[in-house]
Amino acid sequence: MLIVFEGVHSSGKSSQLALTREHLRGAGIEAIVTTWNSAEGLGSGVSKLKIDDRLDPLAVVCLEAADLRIRLRDGVEQAIRERVVLADRWFYTTFARGIMRGIAPALLTDVFAGVPEPDAVIWIRTPSAETCRRRIAAGLPLRGHQSGHDHEPESTSLKQTFVRYQDRLDAVYESVLPDHTYELAGGRSVNAIRADVLAAVDKLVAGELSCPC
Repeated sequence: MLIVFEGVHSSGKSSQLALTREHLRGAGIEAIVTTWNSAEGLGSGVSKLKIDDRLDPLAVVCLEAADLRIRLRDGVEQAIRERVVLADRWFYTTFARGIMRGIAPALLTDVFAGVPEPDAVIWIRTPSAETCRRRIAAGLPLRGHQSGHDHEPESTSLKQTFVRYQDRLDAVYESVLPDHTYELAGGRSVNAIRADVLAAVDKLVAGELSCPC
């Protein structure tokens, strides 16, 4: 089984994935976790190249596709068949970001052909102003790939640039995520979101929930 967590930067998806893993562990299920740009020998390099703005949009797509295929080949695909896999992002991330940067959807479909579809997607949909506030509070940057300044001019305010980019990305996510997506409002407390996530996950694992959710 594959359950994917999606959302824009600082949406809270990674925190919810970690909480879900602990919940499943408490129920006697040791879930496998796979994260974006983490393939051995490639993942960290892709992340650094993106941070340094050294990749054009097509290069990002190709490298992220390679990263995902390596992880699948290194054991994730088998784990999907035999266990519960929790994924921090899937190819929907590359679709959304690629489309925003002018990559044709048909090309994206071809590049990710054959990659397993998840059993469900949990989309933590957090308002852009809130994600901006969280990043500033955590001392995280607003520049770079996360704010879209690699493909569009910055406004006079970095906050405006970041929020505008996140708003646009959120809209594209809505168009690319599959029918079997469980959308959760991300501007609430961690515990409120956690309760909704775990309610869905427990039913999925028990085979009681048939998506679309």
